Amino acid sequence: MSSQSSTQKVVYCTILFLILTSSFAIAQIPKGKFEWEEEVEIAGTEPTIPDTTKIFLMGMGDLQNSLGSGDGFQANTGLGIRFNRFWPGNLDKKKKFFREIEFDLYVNVASTADSIFIDQNNGAISNRRSLGNYLLVPMNSGQAAVFNLKGFFIEPNNPNLINWRKLVNGFYGQVIASNSRWVIDDKSYNVTGGSFKIGFFHEFVPMWIRRTEDVSIQVGLSYSMRGVFGDLATPTESINRMELLGTEQTIFHGVEANIEFIVKSVKVQVAIPFIFAKPESNIPGLTNMQFVTALKFIADVPVGKKT
Repeated sequence: MSSQSSTQKVVYCTILFLILTSSFAIAQIPKGKFEWEEEVEIAGTEPTIPDTTKIFLMGMGDLQNSLGSGDGFQANTGLGIRFNRFWPGNLDKKKKFFREIEFDLYVNVASTADSIFIDQNNGAISNRRSLGNYLLVPMNSGQAAVFNLKGFFIEPNNPNLINWRKLVNGFYGQVIASNSRWVIDDKSYNVTGGSFKIGFFHEFVPMWIRRTEDVSIQVGLSYSMRGVFGDLATPTESINRMELLGTEQTIFHGVEANIEFIVKSVKVQVAIPFIFAKPESNIPGLTNMQFVTALKFIADVPVGKKT
């Protein structure tokens, strides 16, 4: 079986899985909730809910893969903390811009960094795609830290008027840093891979249902950056960067489309980053359009709540 046909099958299976997941998510929304939302809108009032602050300890299992890598899903486990702040709907909307702010920070629990052993064929590196894939998905490392930030904008005052907040419901950002050790012959390099993105999203599930039923369907678009840091990024290592990556460049910019499905403690994510690069700076597995999927299982333990 050719690698192209294998990739096509994985793409088809992923699309089918997303369709089934979204169908299941929509099926979990009680029908009465929609009717209740309509009644609230007609009445022109919102139910009063408390001003809430929550803190959780978070455990996460993460299965993530870039289809361009040609490998299977990589599993990671992490521990962290999550903070959520929600402002009630009866506050004066003219004085408030955010309905909800949430951020989390978690780290992978492995004690040592992963090593990538570089293969050579007639003096040329034959698995450069593995290096590019690590930079594309730096989370796939035994030593990694992730910071996520998400904010929901408050709803427009008049739902009948055209307003940009009907399309753009919030913003999100993410920072990832991880350590890796690249080994070639009798030499090794300590590499830090970094990822940063910030953008906006649209939420398809109404806010009250999202909070009460733990169901969410979001589509977003963001600026995206990948970078090489650590020892290999120093000016004195430019020759070695050229040997390993085929370019001296350390920072790569692009755009990224994101789709996210959440049902209770299960999160499915699909990212399509397009990292720009000149032909002479192209890195297989990193630059141009890639396709990344992730399946996350999240367990939250509340440690603090204030209303």
